[in-house]
Amino acid sequence: MQQKVGLVLSGGGAKGAYHVGVMQAIQEFGIPIHQISGASIGALNGAVLASAPNLQIGINRLQEIWHVLPESDPIQFKYGMSIDQSTKTKLGYFGFLLSAGLKLSQPLIWLTSLVPTFLVPTLSLDNLLKDDVLESMLQDYLDLTRLQSSIPLYVSIFQQHQSNSAVQDFIFALPDGLKNVFLGIDNQFAEFRHIQSLPIQQQKQVILASCALPLLFKAYEDEQGRRFTDGGQGGLLKSQGNTPIQPLIDAGCRNIIVVHLDGASLWHRHDYSDASIIEIRPSKDLGGFKQMLDFSSDTINNLIDLGYQDTKTTLDKLQQAFSGLYDLRSSTQRLQQVFNDNASKGLDTAMQNLRKKLWKPLHEKMHKSL
Repeated sequence: MQQKVGLVLSGGGAKGAYHVGVMQAIQEFGIPIHQISGASIGALNGAVLASAPNLQIGINRLQEIWHVLPESDPIQFKYGMSIDQSTKTKLGYFGFLLSAGLKLSQPLIWLTSLVPTFLVPTLSLDNLLKDDVLESMLQDYLDLTRLQSSIPLYVSIFQQHQSNSAVQDFIFALPDGLKNVFLGIDNQFAEFRHIQSLPIQQQKQVILASCALPLLFKAYEDEQGRRFTDGGQGGLLKSQGNTPIQPLIDAGCRNIIVVHLDGASLWHRHDYSDASIIEIRPSKDLGGFKQMLDFSSDTINNLIDLGYQDTKTTLDKLQQAFSGLYDLRSSTQRLQQVFNDNASKGLDTAMQNLRKKLWKPLHEKMHKSL
C-alpha cells in the first residue's frame, strides 16, 4: 500500500511566493501529495493546489496568481482614510507581525505613535484593508465543487477576543506578545479546520479567515458568534499555528514535507518523532515584516527561484542518501546470496561425503551376507 505524503505550507505574507518554486521542484521529483495543511498565505496557496484537477495544474494556477499579484496591489485601504505612508507601513508591519509569529520587541516602540494618531479614532473598525483581491483570487482559482472530492485540506485559524473591533483585538493581544518575548510564555494556540468537513458555504470563508491578517482583514464569524483570523498567531513560541503539521499527524499521515518561510523558525521536526519529516527552509534570509508586504515583481520572481533551488538541493541530497543506502543494501544482499550459495555447495559436498562413508560399509556388509 502506498504511504501518504503530507504537505505543510507555513505563513509569511508576500514571502508565500517561495511556495511556488517549492512545488515546481516537488513535481519534478515526482513526489505525490495526498494531504495539505496551511496557515495564512499557505492556506491560500494550499487551497488552490487542493482544488485543482492535478498537482501540475495547481502549480500552474499558483504561478498565474503570483505573477498577477504585483499588478493587483493587495494592500488597499478600505475607508479612503487620509493616512500618511509611514503610518500605513507601521500598521502593515503590526498585522503581519502578529500573523507570522515575529518578535514584538522592536516594533513596540511604534505603538505610542500609533495609538494617539490612528488607533484611538478607529476603535470601532473591523478591518482596515479591502478583501477584494483575496476574494477575486479565490473566485478565479478555487474550485469548491472539485475540492469536495479532492485531497484533504486543513487550515489554521485563531480565535479573537469578543470585542467586535479589530483594533481592540490588536490591543488585547499585546500582553500575550509581551509575555512571549520577555518571559517565554506561549500564547493561545491556533485551531485547525478540515475544510471538506465544513458546509460548502463556509469553506471559502474559513480559508479567508486563515489568511485574515489581524487588524488588516475582516475576521470570520462562525454560527456561535466567535471571530477568527490568521492562524499564524497561535502558539508563537514554536510556530504551532504558523506551521500546522498537527492535523496531518492526527489524520494518520507519517511522511510530511514542511515548507518554512522563516529560516530561524523555532519549529523543529524532532518534536514529532512519530513522523518522517523533510524540512524545506530558505537558504537566504527572506527578511522580516517589511518583506512580508513586498509584492513587487522582482521580489516574487526571486522568491520563486529560491524556493525551487532550495527544494531541489534538499531533495537531491535525500535522493543521494537513499541511493547510497540502496546500494549498500544491494551489496549486502549479494554478499549474503554468495554466502548462502557457498554454504549450500559446502553442505552438498559434506552430505555426499557422508553418504559415501555410510553407504560403502553398508554395501560391503550386505554383499558378504549374500
